[in-house]
Amino acid sequence: MDKKYIDTYDYENAVYNDVLNYVNEEIDRSQFESSRELADYLKQILRDCDDVTGGGSQSYTCNSELSRQYVSDNFELLAEALDCGGYDLGSVLDLIYSGPDALDVAIRCYLLDDAIDKVFNTGLEV
Repeated sequence: MDKKYIDTYDYENAVYNDVLNYVNEEIDRSQFESSRELADYLKQILRDCDDVTGGGSQSYTCNSELSRQYVSDNFELLAEALDCGGYDLGSVLDLIYSGPDALDVAIRCYLLDDAIDKVFNTGLEV
């Protein structure tokens, strides 16, 4: 197997695991009537959660070099996130000029809703 492939950062798995950990450690599931209600709540709050997306501080890794590595391993995913993530040209340029931490956060935010849905589709119950 190609060494480059082994070392590529897996954003989808990372965001999924962060969502699952957040639910298990921070959420009292008894406060929600259904899985859908909890999923909708998570989609509102986790976008700004530093432990899941880095959106609160605009840095998930708090390490620009690490963010640069993660992003450089995933240029196709970055392009998809910027293209499909609801950004206008000015916002895309702002993200690029803000550096690798902002681009890393953009990818994590782009994948967030799918990761939340996956957590509940794999059997997590309220």
